Amino acid sequence: MEIALLIGLAALPVGVLCWYVYHHDQKAESVGQLLKSFFIGWLTVPIAIILALLIEHLVDIYSGDGLIVSLKIAFLSAAVPEEIAKLFILWLLLRKNKHFDEYYDGIVYAVMVGMGFAFVENVMYLFENYDTWVSVGLLRALLSVPGHYAFAVLMGFYYSLWHFCKGKQRRRYAVMMLLIPVLLHGTFDAILFGINLDDSGVGVLLGIVFFVFCYKMHKFAKPKIENLKLRDQSRKEDWNMFE
Repeated sequence: MEIALLIGLAALPVGVLCWYVYHHDQKAESVGQLLKSFFIGWLTVPIAIILALLIEHLVDIYSGDGLIVSLKIAFLSAAVPEEIAKLFILWLLLRKNKHFDEYYDGIVYAVMVGMGFAFVENVMYLFENYDTWVSVGLLRALLSVPGHYAFAVLMGFYYSLWHFCKGKQRRRYAVMMLLIPVLLHGTFDAILFGINLDDSGVGVLLGIVFFVFCYKMHKFAKPKIENLKLRDQSRKEDWNMFE
């Protein structure tokens, strides 16, 4: 019974955000395609773990004072390998996908992959913290899962711009689709790690900074959804003119 509750708690925030993105799709993808993307998104976890171990083998992450170590862990052990893994799986899914025919689809598929990652990570954290699974689950539902959602929205946004762009901006979008999620993810984790520093004053200050950062990040990500929906609407109107 408790295992079912653990899985349910891990799945609930993920399911809500998947439904939100699907609900806003003007030409909704098939449920089968989305479930496929979600389950394939699970593969991002072992890929990210392998990449993180490789980076840790090449870079001395745990040397230095607390703040420096927190920054290195946030970016080199989490943000970089996780976002590379997500982008790699997203690319595999979409490179020959005939259903990827609208700008907004990039966000939809990126979110499904990101939520696949978030679900597996949730399950791992909940079993690892079995004695405090309720509080851990609630914190992840309120913080970590929406964080992965925002990173995925931005990755999908720039991936779509890169995919449909035929001009000079294409190279810029290729960089942005990884750079922006990594920077936001690394900053997100670094602030969270910093809150746990021994200096309580610093922790309180970083707590305030964290919530301001989350607000700004989601405020930055949300218009990207409307931006791509407007681009799709514009394309449809252009096509209708020639029918």
